[in-house]
Amino acid sequence: MRNAIFVLSLAHSFIFYGNGENHAQTDPAEGARHCRDHGLHPDVLSVSTGTDPNPPAASSDAYLSSLVVSIGATAKAISPSFVATTLSYSVNVPTATTQVTIAATANDSGASVQGTGTLVLGDAGTSTPAEIIVTAGDGITQKTYTVTVNRAALAASTDATLADLSVSNPITGGMAITPGFDPAAFSYSTYPVTNNISSVTISATANDSGATVSGAGSSSLSVGSNTLDVIVTAADGATTSTYSIAVERYGPESTRLSALTASEVSFAFNPDTRTYYLNAPNAISTTTIAATTEYSGSTMEMDIGGGFVTFDGSEDVSLVAGEMKTITIQVTSQYASDINTYELNITRAASGASADATLSALTLEGGDFALSPAFSSGTYSYTAT
Repeated sequence: MRNAIFVLSLAHSFIFYGNGENHAQTDPAEGARHCRDHGLHPDVLSVSTGTDPNPPAASSDAYLSSLVVSIGATAKAISPSFVATTLSYSVNVPTATTQVTIAATANDSGASVQGTGTLVLGDAGTSTPAEIIVTAGDGITQKTYTVTVNRAALAASTDATLADLSVSNPITGGMAITPGFDPAAFSYSTYPVTNNISSVTISATANDSGATVSGAGSSSLSVGSNTLDVIVTAADGATTSTYSIAVERYGPESTRLSALTASEVSFAFNPDTRTYYLNAPNAISTTTIAATTEYSGSTMEMDIGGGFVTFDGSEDVSLVAGEMKTITIQVTSQYASDINTYELNITRAASGASADATLSALTLEGGDFALSPAFSSGTYSYTAT
């Protein structure tokens, strides 16, 4: 008889499957006969197997019985603690950890498990998920367990220094800074710029890639002194450093004088009038020449007959009776791009010469004009009608 299963119990119950027929025999005598026919002792439990035409249904159990995440031989705690019916977990690992090992055991021996083994982690400060898929013995039922491995971030840097710092302008280009750049030095200056340079560009790079830099880029310049600050904030968000750059911008260049006087000699000064002829009384042997430039960046030189020398704005000049003294003041713009000259010609009256500088009469020709008020040597202002 093919494909048969014989089961004999101590109670002599006998079950026979074969040739599409099932036979249950509980009669002891009949059971004993079948045992003898198949070489079995009637008092001993024995099973002989073939193919069961009605096997039990395959399991639909797709759960795990264990889930372990480890670094080397050390298991890491998962959160929450493992429960077969909980499908989502997380694990925290140190910054230095670059990979973990995931081990999982199916609850049913007929189920299969995928997704275990080595899991390579992302960069420090990132989370890496892993999926463990359990397929039940029936080949249909599945459960997916998710494990998220959180790799600790690097400790935030306190580096708030710069790796480089430079200054340029749109007209002359790069500008040297003094002293030369040093990450540990925080105060710098550049050479002064002319008035036509109204802005500079600061380039700055943080030494640590996690730090932030503010104050770099284009900055407008006011006339005069400017202090430009570049602030570096470290990755920790608290540590800061300030690099300061001093830049002076000159005002508009000018070669004009704003004031010019000669003591004891009266005259009306006009910045656009360059030459003057003046008379000084005989009693005046020395006159003080005083001048002020319109722009503070301009410089002055004076020549009183022996060549130009530096003029600081005030100089005593001797006058000779009966002679004319020529005083030349040269104004040079800040960058020597322009020069302007003023000239005073002062004649000192000769000895014994009258000091009377009044008129004895005043008339107008070319018509019948009348002066109002009537002429008087001591009156200096009139209207002609």
